[in-house]
Amino acid sequence: MKRALGSFLSTPSMKLGIAIASVATILFGMGPPFSRAAYADGANAVFMALVTMFFRGLFLVGYCRWKHLKLFESRRTLKITVTGGFFHALGMAALFGALVTLQAPIALMILYLFPLGLLLFLAARGEQKLTALLIGLVFAALLGLSFVLKVWEVDGEISWVGIAFALVAAFGVGARIFIHGKQMETQIPSIVGAENFIVAFCFTLLLVFWNMPILPQTVGGYVWAGLCALVFGLGSLLSFYGMSLTGPFFWGFFGKLEPVYAALFAALFFGEYLSSSQYVGMAIVLASLLIYQCGEKSNGLRRSSLNSRSGCSSSIPSPRMEST
Repeated sequence: MKRALGSFLSTPSMKLGIAIASVATILFGMGPPFSRAAYADGANAVFMALVTMFFRGLFLVGYCRWKHLKLFESRRTLKITVTGGFFHALGMAALFGALVTLQAPIALMILYLFPLGLLLFLAARGEQKLTALLIGLVFAALLGLSFVLKVWEVDGEISWVGIAFALVAAFGVGARIFIHGKQMETQIPSIVGAENFIVAFCFTLLLVFWNMPILPQTVGGYVWAGLCALVFGLGSLLSFYGMSLTGPFFWGFFGKLEPVYAALFAALFFGEYLSSSQYVGMAIVLASLLIYQCGEKSNGLRRSSLNSRSGCSSSIPSPRMEST
């Protein structure tokens, strides 16, 4: 099975996963500019967290109902479902804490360390081959993100409390992606997603003990909040199917494009200025992802050829999908 992982990138399933990841990442990239517009109209982070989490779950639960898929049918999977939902809510709450106590570019930069942590964890478990090229590409993508997020332009004192919050957020995101990947080896992706968001929403409700939600002041603010919930909901529906096809690390690595799209949409919708260094950063992130895909595809074709000569199958089991 492990020998077939490299060749998986050249299969139709992986190509479909990459296409789904591309669309989902674009949708997720629209979220931050829309949420900033809602914040400017008076909404606070707790309101946006509850609204987006609710509608992300609603999309997945509605899809499961449409497909006549039962939720929480097995007690055997309940423990890992609750664990995944907990880490989802933990990552979100910790990110809010980081954004309150730390400059936003640094908080987001630390958050996007999670693919590196996930890579090292999977390598330690023998589930991901660790190469110098792969490590170099991950660090190159991080360097590109630092330009996109304008980390090098941040002034002021750095809060160690904020850094701790950001590290917890990165851990929460990496943990839930790993857990979801394991769940989707035996479960239907939409069920995994729906159950996760139900549990995560219940945990997210605890934020009201930290700060009560504050609503937007005008209809326009509600429109921006609704658009944010819409793109996050659609993106979440796609993301679980995409992750089931690509695997957790590739999905996390591909997610580095989200800040790139967020910056582009902020410029497109709200006229925010993009500096030349941000464009350079975008190019570095995109190049690192393209090199990774080309390298994996080349390795996959080489291994597929060797397997065919030795009579070994180069396919791996597809994720479980619901019938139509």
